[in-house]
Parts: sequence; structure tokens; C-alpha cells
Amino acid sequence: MMQTVLLAKTTKKYGDDRLAGATQRKGRIGELLVRADLLKQGWDVFLPDVDSGHGLDMLAMRGRHLIRTIQVKAHLYKRNVSSVEVKVYPTPADYIAVPLVVNDKHVVVYFPHFGKSQTKPTGISFCISVNPTRNNQKQHINLYSDYLELPQ
Repeated sequence: MMQTVLLAKTTKKYGDDRLAGATQRKGRIGELLVRADLLKQGWDVFLPDVDSGHGLDMLAMRGRHLIRTIQVKAHLYKRNVSSVEVKVYPTPADYIAVPLVVNDKHVVVYFPHFGKSQTKPTGISFCISVNPTRNNQKQHINLYSDYLELPQ
């Protein structure tokens, strides 16, 4: 059985309890994990100089014409033992990047968004499962392993 640990808990693993409760620090750690993952995948990453609150944390670019806008969500809600809920406030981002720890390994999930929350004043939410369902249901299940790469 797979085990997931939310990013907030991973900070305690490194010995600094102050990080677990600091939303900005947790968000920054999440952004750094996503940047590192994108660089490993061969993307160039660009960051805004100022966080303007428009719901875009970074741009990823590959080649001259392929650009993806990304919003990082490091604050998650544990839904049950096998899934987490991600709440997304209105953002024009193409993808929502969610850093997780699964079986003691850092992974980043790139969930397609394409501005879906823009028309909802309170945003949207979605769940990410870290374990397959018992009956192997595939429809309407967002299994983390299906979203480990930012699509080209």
C-alpha cells in the first residue's frame, strides 16, 4: 500500500518545526520542488519578479513556442488515507502543480486546468489519489502517477 505525506509534514522530516506552520515558507518550498522537477524534465522556467496575486507562479518553456503557465499548490487537504484534495482559487494557469511525497519520494503532479477556476468566484477543487481503487476503477479517478510530467 502506498503512503502519502503532505508537503507540510515533509518539512518536519528535515528538523525545522517552524517550516511546517509557515504558509509562505511551505509555498516557497513547493515552488522550488516544482522548479527543480521542471528543469529535470528539460523545461526552461521563468518566474515573475513580484507575486502580483494573479494566480501564476511560473512559466515553463520548451523550444521557442511551447509555453505553459503554472500555479503551484503546496497547501493540501488530506481527504482520506489514499487521496488529497487541492483547492484552486481563480487562476488563468494552464496547469496546477502539486508537490507530494509518495513512499518517501518527492513527486510533482501536473494537473490540467486551463483557467477552469476563472469563472468560479470561489475557485474549484479536485482530488488526487495515491492508490488505485480497490475495484480498479479508472473513470473519474485522478491517479497521481498519470500526471507526473508536464505535457508537451
